[in-house]
Amino acid sequence: MARIKPIALLKTFAGAFAAMLAAVGIAGAAEPTTVVWSQHDVTSPNDILGGPAGLLPGSAKAVDSSATLKGIEYTLLPAATLGLNSGGFPLADVGSLSDVALNRLFRKSGYGAGPISYTITGATPGQQYRAQFFVLNQAWQKASTLTVTLNGAASPAWEVATRGKVPDTGRLLEARWTQPPGENTITFTITKSPGGEGVQLSGFVVHALGAGVADPSEKRVKMLGETPEQRDARMQWWRDAKFGMFIHWGLYSVTEGEWGGKTDYGEWIMCHCKIPVKEYAALAAKFNPVKFDAKAWVQTAKDAGMKYIVITAKHHDGFAMFGSKADPFNIVDATPFKRDPLKELAAECENQGIKLGFYYSQTQDWHQPGGDAVLGRWDPAQNGSFDSYLQKIILPHLKELMTNYGPVAVLWWDTPTGSMTPDRTDQMKAMLKLQPGIITNNRLGGKNAGDTQTPEQEIPANGIPGKDWETCMTMGKHWGYNKEDNQTKSATELIRMLIDIVSKGGNFLMNVGPTGVGEFPERNVQRLAEIGRWMRINGEAIHGTTPGPFPKAPAWGRVTQKPGKLYLHVFDWPNDGKLVVPGLTAKVKTAYLLAGTNRVALNTTTNTGDVEVTVPAQAPDAVATVVVLETDAKP
Repeated sequence: MARIKPIALLKTFAGAFAAMLAAVGIAGAAEPTTVVWSQHDVTSPNDILGGPAGLLPGSAKAVDSSATLKGIEYTLLPAATLGLNSGGFPLADVGSLSDVALNRLFRKSGYGAGPISYTITGATPGQQYRAQFFVLNQAWQKASTLTVTLNGAASPAWEVATRGKVPDTGRLLEARWTQPPGENTITFTITKSPGGEGVQLSGFVVHALGAGVADPSEKRVKMLGETPEQRDARMQWWRDAKFGMFIHWGLYSVTEGEWGGKTDYGEWIMCHCKIPVKEYAALAAKFNPVKFDAKAWVQTAKDAGMKYIVITAKHHDGFAMFGSKADPFNIVDATPFKRDPLKELAAECENQGIKLGFYYSQTQDWHQPGGDAVLGRWDPAQNGSFDSYLQKIILPHLKELMTNYGPVAVLWWDTPTGSMTPDRTDQMKAMLKLQPGIITNNRLGGKNAGDTQTPEQEIPANGIPGKDWETCMTMGKHWGYNKEDNQTKSATELIRMLIDIVSKGGNFLMNVGPTGVGEFPERNVQRLAEIGRWMRINGEAIHGTTPGPFPKAPAWGRVTQKPGKLYLHVFDWPNDGKLVVPGLTAKVKTAYLLAGTNRVALNTTTNTGDVEVTVPAQAPDAVATVVVLETDAKP
């Protein structure tokens, strides 16, 4: 293995890798970080630059002080000189690769059945570091493991952990350490688990922790001309809402997830099956969602305790789910349906008091010439100029969405690539001025931090302190409708996920993938009804709350709070009838169960800083019973 000593971040890859980490909820950790070194994988043989295995020439580039990764200013760590050995792993400069490309490398072969090993030497003594590895973890490949050795010996004192698993996509393995003095060799080894076919690594990044970087929200405040107080006012409804519905609905719904005899597809079916543009467009003649009922959809979300809806106005297939004068490839002009569902949803959301937002794929468009395709184009009809696509499709679409549907609460961008230059994104942001109160996420690209962080299919272990963040997650396996998807999460799991997210300061954007005829799948309707029953009793402990005051979640559940109230969400009911709240210094005035109208006071005692609440022998709600503590001061 040849020794190589890169100390720079791959600039063209930076936003992509950060977005990938966001998808598993790791980027945006509490401590400021400086990127020291990063590598990435390839998606096709055409991406390989050639040369020997290892880091190929040209794939590491200097990062200047203005480079932005995940909305945080990163600079090189001046004192660090890192050398790395690669275990025969081909790398290449993939330029504008995005998180989707990194999260969806559906290749059947691993890079060897043996372990992949990386060695770091020359790091700064006393500096705290974090190494993160994103390992592909498809259904055909068992979960991989990470081990760390210091000078050939195990270092059990170091924190080595799996920081989350994305179903059928991958997992992030992480190690943190303080560099010992002297010359040391740290080796990270990623090994397949028994039964796995190999190890595939789509990314590896080393951070130096505690670098003291600026809060990117300050830049956004200056850019928008907002004071911090004005920004807080703009964000307040979203921070209070906590729970929203994501809707992935489009032309792909017609396929029901099936193509060429295979039934494991969703909203990416056009790309994964390499369906020609003309053939895919012909599906519009079959798209007639006659059972679409905007009132029923909004009511279902409202009954579940959701406060906002974000629907796909245009996904990566380029099909507009609204009437547009920019191009006839839309649900009004190209289908027998001839109606604009977004107009009907906008009217119903206004009527029922639900906020409405739009998802818009600004970069990827597999239908329009010039639109990006992060896994590579497959049809000559896709070739063209991105700038032409920007002027003819994106900007007219955005203007229509910002002017034709009343108040728009959220614009949810997705899959930024290298095409998202600051000049291009500035033109897109100009359209958002038509909706002054709009909230945007962090997936626009072009060095735009946005308002919200977006961990996907994952709940960050410690939340994302100091940031507005929102976990988006499917109820089952797919975002778009798949008739064979039988992996729907239980109501208990979904409710506890909601509680966990809110207790960490985040929002939960839970996805529904409607059918081609315009109905929510029955499996989703059932789960939403179950969640709604819990929320009708316990919504007070979710909406408008902030994280509990304790640095660590209690063993029995989670905690949220409002001024003068603590909400104890109890997952594991105490067998002895004694619920212990550790480290509570405020005086408890009264305690009671949130369920029920009588709210009979529960006995409480205090013992050396712990409060003990006497609760009934049986949990009133096996999913999560909420115990309320009213206190005389902020806990």
